[in-house]
Amino acid sequence: MLGTRVRSVETGVAGTVRYVGEVGGQRGEFYGVEWDQPVGKYDGSYEGVVYFTCSPKHGSFVKRRKLSFGTPLWETIRAKYVRTTDSDDVSGMTVTDGVRETAVRFFGQQKLDRRHQDVSRLTEIDLQGSSVSTLGDPLALQQLRALTTIELSFTLLNDPHLVLELFLLLPRLETVLVNGCNVRWDQLLLAEKEGTGGPRVGWGRSLRFVALCERLRRERGGDTRLTIYANAPEGLQDCNPPLPFISSHAFHALVDVPRLTRLHCDFWCLETSQLYFRRPELAHLSLASSFGPGTPLTDVLDTLSRAFPHLVTLALPDTTGTRLVSTSLSLKAVERHGRICPHLNVSLKSLNLHGVSLQPDALRFIDLLHPNLEEIWFSGIEAGTKSERLLSRDTRAHAVSLLGERLRQVNWEALGPEDRDSEERYYVQQWLKAAQGRLGEALLAFYRASPEVPRLLLKHQVEIPRALALKLIEVLPTNEVEETLKPVLSEAYRPVAEVDALDEKYGGKVMRVLVEGVGRRSLQEPLLLLLPRSTQIWRLRAILNTKFQLEAESGRLGAAGSCWGEDLARISPYSRLDDVIGGTECRLVLT
Repeated sequence: MLGTRVRSVETGVAGTVRYVGEVGGQRGEFYGVEWDQPVGKYDGSYEGVVYFTCSPKHGSFVKRRKLSFGTPLWETIRAKYVRTTDSDDVSGMTVTDGVRETAVRFFGQQKLDRRHQDVSRLTEIDLQGSSVSTLGDPLALQQLRALTTIELSFTLLNDPHLVLELFLLLPRLETVLVNGCNVRWDQLLLAEKEGTGGPRVGWGRSLRFVALCERLRRERGGDTRLTIYANAPEGLQDCNPPLPFISSHAFHALVDVPRLTRLHCDFWCLETSQLYFRRPELAHLSLASSFGPGTPLTDVLDTLSRAFPHLVTLALPDTTGTRLVSTSLSLKAVERHGRICPHLNVSLKSLNLHGVSLQPDALRFIDLLHPNLEEIWFSGIEAGTKSERLLSRDTRAHAVSLLGERLRQVNWEALGPEDRDSEERYYVQQWLKAAQGRLGEALLAFYRASPEVPRLLLKHQVEIPRALALKLIEVLPTNEVEETLKPVLSEAYRPVAEVDALDEKYGGKVMRVLVEGVGRRSLQEPLLLLLPRSTQIWRLRAILNTKFQLEAESGRLGAAGSCWGEDLARISPYSRLDDVIGGTECRLVLT
């Protein structure tokens, strides 16, 4: 009786019998039950007497009538799929139209009944919510020769060794569903060790688990692909202290199962710091809401890429929207990760982040970590200091532009070549619009944070507006302009080339003057002048007045790329440009 799996008639919660007998001198026989969930009142003791040991709030003492007991697997299958009497025969029936009755016979019904009773032909069995707790007669189970899938979710089966034995007893079995069964996977790594005080329990594979693993490798061929669904009921991952059967330790034990290629462990309680193993066999993994609140998404992706280098699909949906956090990363941090991280996952094709809002830098990190990604799901993209959610069109454009041409699907929307081109052009237009409102260091930082832009500009032959081009030329090194922007600067690049030639001719005695206007003096396009460094302020004013009809009585003259400078009205008209501003570049803003 001890160790029997039971279910509460009142709450439906499953548990294990740990004690049978009298309690506290009360009449009758009580069952001491250790519940899988913290729904009890005791820890195995009552009024100072210890009857059994369990975690606080996991123990109860109840009468037998309040419990339903588990049944063997084979008996449950026979009860549902095999007819044993003729009383259930429905080979015929009588129908009436209110006036007369007519006998109707179902031809082939007996043959169909015989087919259903032949369990050796069953390929799928659904026993969800039943009271299965043990396997029963192993010889009888071997009759299920064609079985490939068995549904045992929300049953009383919680012994992990029995789950693995199913794969050995049923030679064609590939998929076992034990969702909500609270299977004690952590017990696979509880091994008995000999010590001075006798046998003790410690960490390490149990002998039974080791034997099962060896048999799975030997008896199931190398082409076997096993699938286990071990999702926990939602909410258990927030229990304090964490439940051991959905912990990182239990996950470590479960992924040790040989031939396992698909695994679902939704609503577990995992920590990235404890997932230090490496399992190349696993190809499909689902961990919905299985990490603690506030866990950085980059840490999760990095850890799983190292642990499962051959993943093809990865599902990390967040049902609460608070567990995975997309922290903003600098481009240097992303590039540094690429240099020091040797475990990029080139196999991943599908990534499900439904419920997670991403920063643009997170998409760049995903592109670095999973360079061959084809499908992605996520809730949206947050941009700006206020974490504003972008519109769906902007979200799709960001995903396509930052994840590359290989992307085939974004949030359930299929993408063809024309769709991708359209989204990339839209992204470039939005980027150019945002860039025009920036100056100096802000513009330089914005440009450096978007390394995909030069590639997209060149791919779609989009010319940078002249005003923005001059601003970029002002803040970018000459070699970077030549390498990344020259092909798309078009007409805006030519005067700069002429300036470079003259500057070289006159041996560095020339100064570039970028003239801009603000407020009512705003210019349609900034002016780029080439003047001797010895030019005096009165001469600069005269050139602007006679050639460009600009009054330069007020403004600020400062270094290139700076929003500060000397007040033009306070500078002596006989001061030279190189006396006011050192170097070979300056910026005049008329006000």
